[in-house]
Amino acid sequence: MPIGQPVYDFFGAYIPAWLPAFGLGFLGMIVLRGTLVAIGLHERMPAKLLVYLAATVLFSCIAWFMLLELR
Repeated sequence: MPIGQPVYDFFGAYIPAWLPAFGLGFLGMIVLRGTLVAIGLHERMPAKLLVYLAATVLFSCIAWFMLLELR
């Protein structure tokens, strides 16, 4: 296992691995929000910001573990 932060080489630029993980987590949150709006639960949630923030963190952690496994 390499020493140091996990980075990805993207056309010569070194991208830290947390950045694509956060992007995938954000996309997962957008899909979750669309699903909750479609089934009508979005209007009934009392703490929307907290729920979507927690979903972003959850999806980002899942993406982080998946990206580290692919390395």
